[in-house]
Amino acid sequence: MEFLAPYALAGFVLAIPIVAFYILRVRLKRREVPTLMFWQEAFQERRLTAWWRRLRHLLSLFVQLLFLTLLVLAAARPLLPWEKRHRQDWSLLIDNSASMTARTRGGVSRLHQARRQALRWLERLPDEDRVAVLVTAPQPRVICPFTTHRGTIREAIQRIRPTHAPAQLERVVELARTLRAEEDRFRIVLFSDGCARDRSALIKSRDVEIVPIGTPTDNVGVARLAPRRSLLDPAQLQVLIEVRNFGESPVRTRVQIDLDDNPLDVLPVELEPHGVWRSVQEYLSEDGGLLRARLEHGGALSCDDTAWAVVKPLEEINVILVTEGNLFLEKVFEAMVGVRLSVQARAPAEPPADSVIVYHREVPEELPANPIIVIDPQSDCSLWQLGAEVHEPLVETVQEEHPLMAHVRLDQVLMPRARQLRFERTVIPLAATVSGEPLYALIERPGGDVLVLTADLDQGDLPLRTAFPIMMANALAWLTQGQLDAPEPVPTGQLARIAIDTSAGTQLMAFSPSGRLLRALPTTAGAVQFGPVDEAGLWRLQLAQSNDPAEALAQVAANLLEPAESDLRATWTEKEVGVAQPPRRLGGRSTWWYLAFVALGLTCIEWYLYQRRWIA
Repeated sequence: MEFLAPYALAGFVLAIPIVAFYILRVRLKRREVPTLMFWQEAFQERRLTAWWRRLRHLLSLFVQLLFLTLLVLAAARPLLPWEKRHRQDWSLLIDNSASMTARTRGGVSRLHQARRQALRWLERLPDEDRVAVLVTAPQPRVICPFTTHRGTIREAIQRIRPTHAPAQLERVVELARTLRAEEDRFRIVLFSDGCARDRSALIKSRDVEIVPIGTPTDNVGVARLAPRRSLLDPAQLQVLIEVRNFGESPVRTRVQIDLDDNPLDVLPVELEPHGVWRSVQEYLSEDGGLLRARLEHGGALSCDDTAWAVVKPLEEINVILVTEGNLFLEKVFEAMVGVRLSVQARAPAEPPADSVIVYHREVPEELPANPIIVIDPQSDCSLWQLGAEVHEPLVETVQEEHPLMAHVRLDQVLMPRARQLRFERTVIPLAATVSGEPLYALIERPGGDVLVLTADLDQGDLPLRTAFPIMMANALAWLTQGQLDAPEPVPTGQLARIAIDTSAGTQLMAFSPSGRLLRALPTTAGAVQFGPVDEAGLWRLQLAQSNDPAEALAQVAANLLEPAESDLRATWTEKEVGVAQPPRRLGGRSTWWYLAFVALGLTCIEWYLYQRRWIA
């Protein structure tokens, strides 16, 4: 025989005070009375029944010791051999992903239904069976290891918190399989609605019993919100909005666009069943802020009715023009919005890291690690060697699909002279001559890309064409794209990484939209990460000792971007997974329950034989 709680056997020490109380006798007190007549008659009656009274005392002692024995054995939870042979280990997997926050018309969430079903299964399991509890989001993890203590298991199930992260059903099943000790005594039960990308892999799993949660429900959600600065005019904000209908009926609704709680637009949306609506809108915004797209009438799932994005304010771009004098170049950059131009005759020895350097003709031998534009190079450097002159080059090929060549037309442009370059590394030719010589090329490198235009501006009409200022605007937008655009919204369930200036030893915390705390850890110089983020909305990053939202150092937008979680109609069906039922008890409970029941009966016997005379 085994005991599941052997430490309870220490309760046998209580037998010592029980026996001691029976051994100890109360010392009689002497009293003077007028006569002994009545006392002698009482003693005579007592003498006739003394053996029975002594027996009642011994029987009471025996019953109380037996009561203590049964109670201690019940607390130690004995496991009989036949119970051990039929004992099983259960892994209860509860889906707490975004789709499980969907509510029925009665206001009950699917997660609440899953917890209720899991507790119902727990009540039907034999008390000697071990149970572990696992959750699926934001990462599969064990929240309650194997135990037979039903109170601990019940508390773990009731503490499961909803998340807005996608479910990882296949991974949580693999985690549960690593916990098994014996193959034939291990059972996995999954409580889920099946709204997950890897749902099909579990239908074929023979060792997983699935308890379907929820019923198919229509839903509409914001699938994407992506703002970016215009390549032509950085003050213009281009916003891509995508709305999907995860239902069988057509939908008519509206999307409201706000920037820092100021309404920008209200867009009507009409969707066919399973339809997708996309739109690109442009708004003027130099200050930036918090962009929000919100559906007026979404569906049963609220976390995909709103999407957030962080828009950085428009900052001036430092441009250093190194030239001996060129009016065309100076006027082109001066006319650009948000450009701070500095004209120098010589290249700076240590240029600022946030500057774009434009070299006209003379180029240093070693180019700095900055974004660089080179126009009409007349000297060698580490990236190329000068070649022969190209007279009257004709533009043959242009990569019109590349962002650097957007809205640029180079046909019929007069260029009397250009320079042939022999590049030391692979380049991307954006415009090339008939013979294949690059006239305009992109060199990608860490720290900052390099754009090279080999045409002579002084002897052609390129500076007089609209193509040239558009080329320079595209070039600045390409080279400073990381400075202009804010980080993309983080999909829920993934790590959030943000570049931020922090002093050494500073501890940062990430505050979720509901106010929970996550520690932000430094990764590389000037960057921190936290997560995985499990709530959709705005997360703020600030010092650990501060809790004031106004003191936030940065904000990160997190959105539900997993279509499988928004599709509330993709629930399990009985045809797919069958109907899993909890095991049925065959005629009884565990041994400890019967021991406790017998112990309760003994208290009644002991009271009847001895203790009730005090009540009478």
